[in-house]
Amino acid sequence: MTQLQRALLATGAALCLLTVAMLGQRGRNRVYNSDDEEPAIAAREAEFHFLRVQYTDLPEYHRGFGFASRDGQGTGWWLVDWPAADNHFTRGIQRLTKIDVGDPRHLRLTDDRIFDYPWIYAVSVNNWTFTNEEAKRLHDFLLKGGFLMVDDFHGSLEWEGFMHSMRRV
Repeated sequence: MTQLQRALLATGAALCLLTVAMLGQRGRNRVYNSDDEEPAIAAREAEFHFLRVQYTDLPEYHRGFGFASRDGQGTGWWLVDWPAADNHFTRGIQRLTKIDVGDPRHLRLTDDRIFDYPWIYAVSVNNWTFTNEEAKRLHDFLLKGGFLMVDDFHGSLEWEGFMHSMRRV
């Protein structure tokens, strides 16, 4: 076997391994299908709902091929670990407190119903940006006593991206 043939064989093998790894990763990020996953929580009105903020990604950080929610519905960074994390958190509140907890939900900041929820959650917020209306709406939500929980920072650059948007609020 010549040196060229060995190089081609090694390159082919590396490409095959890379393809298998990418397909495996794509499957994990696209669809969450665990045998021990509990069924979705039925929709109903209650005293408390886990509310996830739905936002539009900054264009330079838009998630591309292979990234979506765990159940494969939609795209965008706001969907990280949705709906599994929301269901898990909701079940934890049900189990550990006496709060009447309903189904997890998600809304845009521009939705008038945002003021019906005292607690909202946003993930990967270094990738969000606000229209003037969204910034004003979050400002009003917080001034009325609403609580915003944010998550998923991996260093000072991501924190600065979040703070850039919050300064507008």
